[in-house]
Amino acid sequence: MSRLGWRAAAKRGLPAADRWAQAVRDGQVRLDGFTQAELDCVTLDPEFLPADARSPALQAVGPLLPVLAAQRAGREPLPMVPAMAAFSHAAAGLERHGYLRPGWPAKSDTPVQFELAGWSADPAGSKELRPVTILGDLGIVTRARAQPSFVVEVAQPYDNARPDPGTDSWRLVARMYATQQPSAGVVEFPPEPDGSLSPCSLLWQERAVWALWAWSGIDLDEMRYESNPAFVEPVPDVPTAEAAREFASVRRLRVAQPDGQEVSIRTLVTAAADRTHWILDGDHAECAVRVAVNQIGERIQSLIQPVGGTGGD
Repeated sequence: MSRLGWRAAAKRGLPAADRWAQAVRDGQVRLDGFTQAELDCVTLDPEFLPADARSPALQAVGPLLPVLAAQRAGREPLPMVPAMAAFSHAAAGLERHGYLRPGWPAKSDTPVQFELAGWSADPAGSKELRPVTILGDLGIVTRARAQPSFVVEVAQPYDNARPDPGTDSWRLVARMYATQQPSAGVVEFPPEPDGSLSPCSLLWQERAVWALWAWSGIDLDEMRYESNPAFVEPVPDVPTAEAAREFASVRRLRVAQPDGQEVSIRTLVTAAADRTHWILDGDHAECAVRVAVNQIGERIQSLIQPVGGTGGD
């Protein structure tokens, strides 16, 4: 089916409440797909979610937030004028497909907000943003991207023998936006060569953590107790360049979390070959340390712990 036909068939999609119920039941679901312009033409109102649902959280600065700030301050949003025509067209399509509704939603006392208050470009072409209710899968994606409790990026190096985490010699594989209420993760993928975006996936609770394990090179079967040894035969640590000839895959997990008014970045580099695993330690991942599966799991759990806290998603 063509993308146009798929979007027509997906008109209105599932209500957010039904989509969350599907995620709880199945563990993970594929969400409706959106273009970059559709994601950029709408933003969550920064103050809409209750404080306990959005704090501590990162505040993503999407392209509409400077426009909103300028509008509220009575300033002309000049930097965004060239893009507003494309955003207006995208917003019109989203409204037509049932993902946006003019005006904000009614107050709700439910723990999970299924209809979100936000702002979008004006389909009529005005430079002023308009208040909207964000619905369905667009609301799920927008909420996660706007105020995540943490963001994880997984990347692979272009050269397994040179996995220096501080360089730009890495290719992004996926990005996860984790939320607290509800506890879940929205996974997005980098654009295809033609610029199109693959649909995001919604992972419920432990499935989000499982994804981090899998991204680190752990086969899901290895998570089972009987095949998850807490001990590996001690072997000397070796230089990564020497061990690299055994690596089937190398991955870098980079986690961004709020740290007061700052952003904390934590990094873990792992390598795997069949069911053999390494953590690549050192400032430049220069040391290959043989580890058991559960040791990687412990490092991942430490990676996603809130800064200065005792709990995690």
